[in-house]
Amino acid sequence: PRAMAGWHPNTIILKPDTPTFALQPLLPKLPVPELADTLDGYLEAIEPFVTAEELAEARKDVEEFGADGGVGEALHAQLVERARVCREEKGSVYPHGHWLEEWWDNLAYLSGRHPLPVNTNVFGTIMDNAPCADPLLRAALFIVGCAHTRLTIMRGTMQPDCLGRGGQLPLCMFQFERVFDITRLPGDPQDKFQKYEGVRHVAIIRKGQIFEVVAAQEDGTPLRVADVLQQLKGVVAEADALERRGELQPPMAAMTCLGRSEWAEAREHLQERAINATSLHGVESAMFVLSLSEATPRDGTETQRLLCHGDGTDIWYDKSFNIVQFANGRIGFNGEHAMSDAPVPSRMLTDSVAHFETIPKSEHTAAPSADCPKPRHLKFDLDDKDREALAAAQASAASLIRNASIETLTFKTYGKAFIREHKLGPDSVVQMALQLAFYRDQGYVPCTYESATTRTFYHGRTETIRPGSLASNAFVEAMEDASKSVAERAALFRDACTAHTMYLQRCMLGKGVDRHLLGLRIVAYGAGLDPMPAIFTNAAYLKATNFILSTSQMSYITADYPGFGAPTEDAYGTCYVCALPDRLLATVSADKRCDGKDAARFRDHLHKALDDIGRLIASKSDL
Repeated sequence: PRAMAGWHPNTIILKPDTPTFALQPLLPKLPVPELADTLDGYLEAIEPFVTAEELAEARKDVEEFGADGGVGEALHAQLVERARVCREEKGSVYPHGHWLEEWWDNLAYLSGRHPLPVNTNVFGTIMDNAPCADPLLRAALFIVGCAHTRLTIMRGTMQPDCLGRGGQLPLCMFQFERVFDITRLPGDPQDKFQKYEGVRHVAIIRKGQIFEVVAAQEDGTPLRVADVLQQLKGVVAEADALERRGELQPPMAAMTCLGRSEWAEAREHLQERAINATSLHGVESAMFVLSLSEATPRDGTETQRLLCHGDGTDIWYDKSFNIVQFANGRIGFNGEHAMSDAPVPSRMLTDSVAHFETIPKSEHTAAPSADCPKPRHLKFDLDDKDREALAAAQASAASLIRNASIETLTFKTYGKAFIREHKLGPDSVVQMALQLAFYRDQGYVPCTYESATTRTFYHGRTETIRPGSLASNAFVEAMEDASKSVAERAALFRDACTAHTMYLQRCMLGKGVDRHLLGLRIVAYGAGLDPMPAIFTNAAYLKATNFILSTSQMSYITADYPGFGAPTEDAYGTCYVCALPDRLLATVSADKRCDGKDAARFRDHLHKALDDIGRLIASKSDL
């Protein structure tokens, strides 16, 4: 690849046969931003949602922190030194990583003690959330397709991800190493990732039972569809027979609904008996898990609710991802978030579907091989302590299901084509609609999180976009002010979209505010500073780190709904799709324990905000 000029310094021309990890050496390490830039950016980012008094206090504390020779400079110097050492380090858990990588895995994810469903894992529909006539065949095709995608990663033939057209921006492919054959093992005080070698099977859940099904040859080549399908038929037959005889094993997937420390203790005791250790290894070492659910969701909302939390027994939440095949043919996924960010499993699923759609229809009805493997039932032997832990897990699952509120939005008035026609960015348009919707729902502007990818850097994950700005505040207020003209509102809308786009580009260049401040706070904590610098303890910072509107965009090319649970009890979560030409899709989440938040009401506010913005765009006033 040769360098090209562009808004980002790392643009290239991508060859069609570029190996999966060939561009990794070209990727720069995540930089440590300049301290002064971060402090200025922080004050600018919090001004839209803090009070005048809180802002004045924050300015004073920022000035003290950033003073020449002050504590901020000392902490920043330690962070810069850490970045230098990380670049040169070899043989560690994170060889050649960047200054944030290990901290992010551990502090953002692995040290979290809450249950994974609703709180951490992401989920979404697949295949346009459409039913099909033969769910078991669709499940078999997905297994073969995923096994093929796994093989392309193993052989390095998966085309690297890039952004842009012409001059393209390569993205780090490291997270694809965490898609297959890996699990998150519970621990105390923190979890860990466990990668397995020589894996040939997937784990299948049916009626709470767990089975091993062989999906690949020893060299990783997928089995024939007929052989996978035959095994799935065997799983269904055996699970049904066990149910008829009253011999079903306890639903062990429920254990992954426990808090992480509780699950770590329960797992340690569980595997003291050899049969349990062997069965645990069978599910934890699998390529992935596929659940043959008996549910028949009627629409996007019902499907998303089940993909978020299931019935508490049909998803093994520790695995990198679960495919959930419903009895009416609808299908979706649930993914563990610590291992990767949502675009990575999304790409994996897109490639998997593309592959199995090329399989000749004759293979769907072919006879299985004479030596077709048979599924293996993974059995457990529980004592009183195990049964007590399982009962606690099922109670935890019931609580998570009871409190989760999930709603979907299907907005068909316009989509990406209309927005692009008026020379606007789809993501910015949706974000401004979210700001307006929240204001109408709650009566004030929120502290908002949006994820920006930093995969343009080696082992990069995400940075925080803060969509709320003084410009977006002005736009929202104008939309609620009857005295403002269409032209005035349109001009303010344009300014708000521009401010959002500029912040997004800043984040993708590694010059965001939040990750740098997090690093400085970690260094201060590690240095034993007592009291901590006031910049990290004042009212503005506490408000700035409590995201009561958490959002994320997925670049789906199918009419599917992505989603995640409300990140805190008092927050809304919104995951949306704005890449389709003729529609916008979203999943809204809330916690039913919060009286002031209502997912269905917020969804309706978002629909109206999008309608109002569409009319504003169509007016062409100052746009």
